[in-house]
Amino acid sequence: NYQYAKELTNQGIIICKSHFSEEHTMIAWAFIQLANISKELGNYTEAITLLERSLKTYEKYYGIDSIETARVLGSLGQVYFRQNSLEKSEELFQKALKLFQKSNHPERYMILENLSDIRLKQSMQAKEKGEVEIAQNFKEEAIDSLKNSMDLVNTYFPEDSPHIIRIQNNLKFLTGE
Repeated sequence: NYQYAKELTNQGIIICKSHFSEEHTMIAWAFIQLANISKELGNYTEAITLLERSLKTYEKYYGIDSIETARVLGSLGQVYFRQNSLEKSEELFQKALKLFQKSNHPERYMILENLSDIRLKQSMQAKEKGEVEIAQNFKEEAIDSLKNSMDLVNTYFPEDSPHIIRIQNNLKFLTGE
């Protein structure tokens, strides 16, 4: 129940604001949670505003090269993806991926899945325009991203991980195997 979650999160933010300054990381974290709820409710403009605000706080507190900053960039990329702003979404995912790669962080797998989703959407758009070769190239890039993601989840997660199962199913769907 996202609407109820939004009400409770807003109540939590009011409580946090009574203890912390507007620029505190706890407030930024609460805004990220509210942004994720707003994203699920389809309130993309609100989600972007909240995430951009949180990003500024995280960059100031944790630094522009931190894992925490990378996570916010990834969330922002997801909202832009839902808005069908693929170029902006990809830009944010690429920034997040670079930050995760710097520290060899396992969460890169999520960004690679997101990049695969972008390529798949681009493939479908190209196919609708009759651009068969371009569509195939995008599809191959989507598969490559998923394979790279699979390599990571195989390294960091147990065999029965839902991440492994999800990525395997997506690869089977894309490859027809």
